[in-house]
Amino acid sequence: MLAPYLEGSVASVVAEERNSSAVAEVLGAEQMSKSGDSNAAAALKRITGLTVVGGKFVYVRGLGERYSNALLNGSSLPSPDPTRRVVPLDMFPTGILDSMFIQKTYSADMPGEFGGGTIQMKTKSIPEDFFLKLSLSTSFESGSTFATGHTYKGGKYDWLGVDNGRRDLPSDLKNATAGDRELKQNNIVFSNGFTAEEIEQFGQAMPKNYDTQEKSLPPDFVISLSTGNSIKKKYNTFGYTVGLSYSNAWSNEAREKREFSVEGEDNKLVENSDSNKETTEQTIDTSGILSLGAQLGDHHKITSTTLLIRKTSNSTKLSNSENADNIFRSTELEWTERSLLTQQLAGNHQFDWQQSINLDWRYAYSKAVRYAPDFREYTYKLINDEYIFSDRGDSNKRQYSDLDDKAQEIGLDISFPFKHIGDETTLKFGAALVNKSRDSKMRTYTFGSDSIPSDIRRLTSLEDIFTDENISAEGFRLMEITRATDNYTAEQDITSFYAMIDALWTEQYRITGGIRNERSSQNVKTFKLFDPSNEPIIADLSTSDMLPSLVATWFIKKDMQIRAGMSRTLSRPDFKELSEAPYTDPVTGDEKRGNAELQRTVINNVDLRWEWYFSSNENMSLGVFYKKFNKPIEESLSKLGGDAFISTFQNADTANNMGIEAEVRKDFSFLGDQYADYYVSSNVAWIRSRIKLNPEKASVQTSNNRPLQGQSPYVINFQLGYDHFEKGINASLLYNVSGSRISEVGTIGRPDKYQQAFHQLDFVLGYKFKENLKFKFKLNNLLNPAVTIKQGDKTTSSYHKGRKLSLGLDWNL
Repeated sequence: MLAPYLEGSVASVVAEERNSSAVAEVLGAEQMSKSGDSNAAAALKRITGLTVVGGKFVYVRGLGERYSNALLNGSSLPSPDPTRRVVPLDMFPTGILDSMFIQKTYSADMPGEFGGGTIQMKTKSIPEDFFLKLSLSTSFESGSTFATGHTYKGGKYDWLGVDNGRRDLPSDLKNATAGDRELKQNNIVFSNGFTAEEIEQFGQAMPKNYDTQEKSLPPDFVISLSTGNSIKKKYNTFGYTVGLSYSNAWSNEAREKREFSVEGEDNKLVENSDSNKETTEQTIDTSGILSLGAQLGDHHKITSTTLLIRKTSNSTKLSNSENADNIFRSTELEWTERSLLTQQLAGNHQFDWQQSINLDWRYAYSKAVRYAPDFREYTYKLINDEYIFSDRGDSNKRQYSDLDDKAQEIGLDISFPFKHIGDETTLKFGAALVNKSRDSKMRTYTFGSDSIPSDIRRLTSLEDIFTDENISAEGFRLMEITRATDNYTAEQDITSFYAMIDALWTEQYRITGGIRNERSSQNVKTFKLFDPSNEPIIADLSTSDMLPSLVATWFIKKDMQIRAGMSRTLSRPDFKELSEAPYTDPVTGDEKRGNAELQRTVINNVDLRWEWYFSSNENMSLGVFYKKFNKPIEESLSKLGGDAFISTFQNADTANNMGIEAEVRKDFSFLGDQYADYYVSSNVAWIRSRIKLNPEKASVQTSNNRPLQGQSPYVINFQLGYDHFEKGINASLLYNVSGSRISEVGTIGRPDKYQQAFHQLDFVLGYKFKENLKFKFKLNNLLNPAVTIKQGDKTTSSYHKGRKLSLGLDWNL
């Protein structure tokens, strides 16, 4: 029988948590719907001990994204982020997910890269009966909707999140610089370049699309359509699910930022720069999923899942900055397309030979792409009360970057009962082969000049400055400023084998233990792009690890149990973190350099949790955990000379992470039947971590003994809800807060920067006023506090997210 479509209900979630052999949290489709969260990252902040940083990356138990791992239907995923291996979870709309299983204790059948936990996302399964669902919604955000924002001329398919080539390099320039040929003028010592006339033609061919324009921002819009069915023929069942979604959202953000230096013996903070940045961003999300399934008799099932997710960001940023000597006005225009395509095939087969044998196999191919064409940045300088186009070398930039990240995985798991140990014992064996590859490219150009008349620089429009007449050998010249080491390729092979045992004794004790052998080989080649010898800078890291795990469960009563777990796991450096070549992070714009001497981090984990399941949809738990890190990887600053610094990475000596987690789900039926439809759900996590840096490697960091970067000392979630099935009404008031965490490590005597606690309060209402129609209403961020970052007693950054009102309608057939 194919799985029913309502797997993600609260009752099934509680049952899955209870029956799991690991310490785990489960977030079902019903819970995600009631919280009104639109993507996986937003939904996961409701889970005990989880925080979301930057709206994309999930920190499990206060540990950074490098210590979390995301799987889709059991398979690894590539990342469209050129400097991170973890896929941003804001890419996954909750509408395609049936549940998310957050495993916090390690088991040998999981990948060895396990720090805070592993997030297993499960797409919707094949339905038992035909369904058709259409959802429409719109949102209004304070400070954004109907407010004046800024944008620029784009392409005719921008509304689909697809650039039509308007932002691409001109074809003549692209063809001329193909094969990693540098755009450079011939001279006495360099003859593989171009003539002055050719460079002039290339410069004149560059699109003249710099100017911004005001726009009244429309409301957000979301539409999704899904359908599915199953067909039964004799002993076989075939089914499908198809889903499509599209959303178009706008936002305005005004952010203040200040930078400080230290002066005097008491390291007093003194402001040395101040800036205000206004950002208008359009986000276009599209996704499609096709699931096919075949149940062949009672013992064989084959499924195919094809998923395409696209997330496009189109932003215009206007900033004014001031330091001790100058005042600048800068503009940034950025278009970024992120996409993830994954194809998965999986099978489950049961064989009744001398004993029942269960065989599971899977194959997955995934490709993540980041396409960021024609990022434009330019600056004007205030001179004599008049803004003039700056003559600094970095006054204008046009950047083109591409990333392809691929992952292939083959896995096989075999399990069967073993009657000689315990009352119910299952042995499980498996193997997996994962290959990951990445190709990251970037080219950067600028218009340079020796001497341009001031009357030209006074023009307020850059499109009037970079005219064909002004682009010449004597005027503005197109120049390539690509750093030769901004381009790299990388590959990783991981081969793993494991064995596990899951034994139940006298219905009171359950032991789940195993060991995993994981071998990894990483290779990063950073090309000296314009070096005639083209000898790459190569970094390698090969490791082999035995990773044991053990979880014991004591069933105190029928509805109460205690779990204890111990394991050893690891975390490997990301590709670019291994390369000594300096590079520009295309996401942040920061200058960075890897470290070829980085080693993988080994983590020892201990968990203990008491759980009480007092009904099918009610439970309570209290747990503690401790993690010991050997050689954790941390980002730091390294001094290049003088006042110049560069971000790099190092292995700290040790670190630890410990905490307490508590959770409760309870309705109010104990007060009387009239209160049975009211419920409360809450979880709290208190977390403490310390990292100890090697003083010889600490370089310019202010503190060598501090909390882990990004770790919040506490996380609180609270939900008060009402759910009346017969009336078709559900309502929830949701509160979330995470404590202040280090957003940037302090250097040169300056304190660490801390993002302050942010208190979010949401209200969600659903009303099914007809059998097949449901109205949805949501208020986001009712409190609307400032997002604030402090350095010591000084505020370095502050902005408001804005309140949001969402209205929606679901139609089901």
